[in-house]
Order: sequence, then structure tokens, then C-alpha cells
Amino acid sequence: MKVTDVVKNKHNDKYSVFIDGDFAFSLAMGDIMFFKLEQGNDVSEKTYEYIKNEVMLIKAKNRAAAFLGASKKTEKAVYDKLSESGYPEDICEKVIEELKSYGYINDLDYALSYIEDRLKVNPRGVYGLKMELRQKGVKDSVIEKAIDMTEIDESIYIKQLMIKKRYDLQDMDEKEKKKLYDFLLRRGFSYGIIKDTIKNFDDI
Repeated sequence: MKVTDVVKNKHNDKYSVFIDGDFAFSLAMGDIMFFKLEQGNDVSEKTYEYIKNEVMLIKAKNRAAAFLGASKKTEKAVYDKLSESGYPEDICEKVIEELKSYGYINDLDYALSYIEDRLKVNPRGVYGLKMELRQKGVKDSVIEKAIDMTEIDESIYIKQLMIKKRYDLQDMDEKEKKKLYDFLLRRGFSYGIIKDTIKNFDDI
């Protein structure tokens, strides 16, 4: 095997190493110098496997650990961060699986925490919560499970928002009511529940 190119990455301080014309891995210049990966140099199978299965894996784990920090992250967020840092797909997947096995990545826990925080601070309807979690890369099956495990009475949250925003149904004309409906629909509440809540506002 021969190093055919070494290219500086645009988005980080690493260099992409190409072996026999194909991308092999992304490394810091110090590693490139240590393993003598200059363009035109030969690379043994043993060195190649060691870099990919030992050096890259350790660095990817450290990168993922630093990214996780003290806050929860989704599996997709960690994968994307590693991929952006230049780690190949198989290394990303290995790191993800190991972190999941130790409980450092758990999309169900993430979804439950996200829903709880959202409902406390900035309520959304079930549809809105599902859309936001989906955008964060959480699988639909995990989202559905998290929703089922959480007690969500949309009417209560609709009323809270109306009180917070100081909506006065008695003084609202049809145009203002439409604005209220649109506001709540954008928050992911279902039309039917919005309608029933507004109709029976004083009884909730």
C-alpha cells in the first residue's frame, strides 16, 4: 500500500490520508509524521490496521467523550460529530455501540428528559414534540415509547400558554381567534384539542 495524497481538512486541523487513491483516515500532523505517512511512502498492512483499529478508535472515543460532557446527546448527534471530525463510518459505529453499552448514549432517556424539560419551560403538543425529536435524529419507535411513558394533557398546556400570553377570549374577534389557533398549531397541538380547550376554557 502507498500513500497517494495527504490533504488538509477544511473544517478542522486534521489531514485526510489517501492510500492507493482511496481515503483511509483523518489524522493530526503529529500522527502523520510519527507513522511516516508522507505522500509516496509505503504503508504496511500491520501499520494500516493498527492506525485504523487502535489509534483512530481511541481518538474517536476521546472525541465522543469530550462532546458528551455532562449533557445528554442523541446517538445521531454523536455520530455526526465524529463524522465531521473525520472518523470513518465503521469507527463511528464502533464508538457509538460501546458508548451505548455503557449507558453514555441512550436515546430513550434523552427523549424523556427532552419532553420533560420542554413541557416545563416551553410547552409543545404531542405532534410538536415528535417533530422536534425526529429532527434530532431520534427514531420514531423510541419517540413513540417516550410519548407513551409521559403523561401529557395537551389541554392543560394550552391553557397555561393562553394564560401566560394573556389571551382574553371574551374580547377576541374572529381574526384574533384565528391568530390564537395558528399560534397553538405551530406549537404542535392538535386542532381538535385546541378547539375543545378554547370552547371549554373556563371548565378546565
